[in-house]
Parts: sequence; C-alpha cells; structure tokens
Amino acid sequence: MKKGILFLSLFIVLFSSCNDATEIIQKGELNDARLFTNVSNLQLFLNETYDKIALEEDILTASKLTDEIAIAGGLTSNDTQRFFVPTTITEADDIFNNHYLLINYCNRLLRGATYFTPEPAQVADYNSMLAQVRALRAFAHLQLMTFFSEDMSNLNGLGVMLVDHVPTTDEKLPRATNGALYTFIESDLNYAAANLGNVYAGAYGGTLASGGLSAYKYVNINMINALKARMYLYKKDYPNALIAANAVINARPLSTSIVTVANFPATSSVIPPVGPGTGSTTVNTSPTAAQTVQRALYQVDQWVPASAPEYRRIWVDAVQGEILYAVERLNSKTNWGSRYNTNIFKMSSIKNKQPAFSV
Repeated sequence: MKKGILFLSLFIVLFSSCNDATEIIQKGELNDARLFTNVSNLQLFLNETYDKIALEEDILTASKLTDEIAIAGGLTSNDTQRFFVPTTITEADDIFNNHYLLINYCNRLLRGATYFTPEPAQVADYNSMLAQVRALRAFAHLQLMTFFSEDMSNLNGLGVMLVDHVPTTDEKLPRATNGALYTFIESDLNYAAANLGNVYAGAYGGTLASGGLSAYKYVNINMINALKARMYLYKKDYPNALIAANAVINARPLSTSIVTVANFPATSSVIPPVGPGTGSTTVNTSPTAAQTVQRALYQVDQWVPASAPEYRRIWVDAVQGEILYAVERLNSKTNWGSRYNTNIFKMSSIKNKQPAFSV
C-alpha cells in the first residue's frame, strides 16, 4: 500500500513538472490579451494592418494578362504573356498569400477588440477602427475572388476560403461558394459604411485620418461604394451596381478641367517636327521651341508643385483628383516602380540589367 502511494505521489510530481516545463509563461511575454487593452494600441495594430495591403502582384499580373505592356529584354513570352496562369508561377502564390495575410491581420484586430471595453468618449473612434478593418477584409476577399473564383456570376460556383476568424495553424478550410462570399463581403461593407463616421481624425498617434470623403488614402465611404459597385457587377446585379456607382460618381465626379500648357497645339493638324532636338534623348532637358509637341508634352510631364497640371499630380499622389482610394502604408513604404519600365531600352532592370516589361 505504501509503495502504491509512493508511486502515485511520484507520478503526480512528474506530471506537474512536465506541465511546468511545457507551459511556461515568460515575464514580459506579449500576447493578444496584453496587447489589446486600449484604443491607442488598437490604433497601432490598425496602422500595421494597412501595411499588409499588397497589390503589386495584382497590378502586375493584370498588366500582363490585359496586354497593356510589352515584353522587354528580361522576359520570355510564356505564362501570363500568353494569357494563362498556371499554378507554378509565383504570381498565383503571391496574390493568394498577400491577401490572406491581410485578412489574418484584420481578424486579429477584430478579435483583439473584444478584449477590452472602450471609454464612452472613444466609442466612435473604436467603431471606426472596426469599420476600417472590416472594409479591408471585404476588399481582400473580393480581390481573391477575382483571381481564383471559377465563375463570379454563378452564386453556387466555388470561390475561395471564407475566413472570418483567426484560424489555427492546422485548420483546413474549404472553398466557399460565391454566394456565401458575396453575403459575407456585403455584410462587412454595410457595417463599414454604417460605422466609419466622419469624426475620426487620428487622435491616437496622429497618424491616421479616416472617415471623411477626402481621406482617400485610407478606408472611406467612396472606396466602400466602389467595392459594392464592383461586387454587384460581378454578381450581375446591375440595379444595385448602378446605385453604388452613382453614389461614387456623385460624390467624386470626373475632372472636367482642361489642361492648359504653353505651346501645346490647338489642333491635330500640327505635325510634330522630325530630327534630333534638345531633350529628345534626355528625360529632364526641355526640347527646343522647334519641337512643338515634344516640348508641350515635356511641360505636362515635369513635376512643378505650383504649376503642374492636376492630372500629372494625381500620379504622384500630390492631389486626390479622381482617385477614390490610394493605399497608405504608414510603417513600410516601398517603391516598386522599377518592375515597370517606360522605355524599351535598358534604362532600369530587375534581372540581368534588363527590364522585364515595357509600357
């Protein structure tokens, strides 16, 4: 009997020791419960969530598939240049992983927001943060559908995984139907439109201005309505697509201003002169007065903050113009313009000193 008690005691001690060895909580360990304790921390995580918006591969793949670029010295005429996307190309992996990474950050913020109750004066800002991530989550799911859905107009067709929570590392999710995805996306966008508000102005860190119609570098009501218009078009729900599109157009009409540049010919009857001229081979040197059209185009293209045409400034995010939404990465801005090239000659490169694409 004494031996039995002794063995049982040893077993309890060993079992407890094993738990102590495997379930260690280190001092200073940062987990979600310790991170998400107030609105200020929620804002910091929201800033990082914006950084996870990655559209480079979406844009590059669309450029190649729609043939808006030509093949330059660093690319062979395979894969996307022949209008097919096999599973072996990196673009498919990148698009898939990038958007699900954004979705995971959105879901982590939404879960973290349940760990505390905001102060009464912070409720509107708290709700606006939730609205922003739900709009971003809807955006990421819609982007994934455009690349991986079998047929976006078929509500019963297979789309992509619907992820509305923080999954475990070994969780396996099936592809949802397009109908289920549209219902989920619409719910997120409706929540975002109802809770975004116009009062949030980055009081927590001063880094984010959102909610107003002019805050185009963050989630805003125009972006939400534009996403709705796209979604309804994919569904072939044309009446609702028209309602959403009109809401955007009425709020942000197309520019009707005329670009006035000195020396720009008034009619197409002016024939550009031929032959070399100052600026014909140098990007930042003005052509001579004899090169009428070339000189006018040079003046349009040059960046002069006070006098450059609005259309030129739109391309460098100096003014909003007709833009509905432009991604703002608060912590990790990157320049990926070198992956395009505006000249067929070898001015810039991404591989073997040769441009891959020519615009």
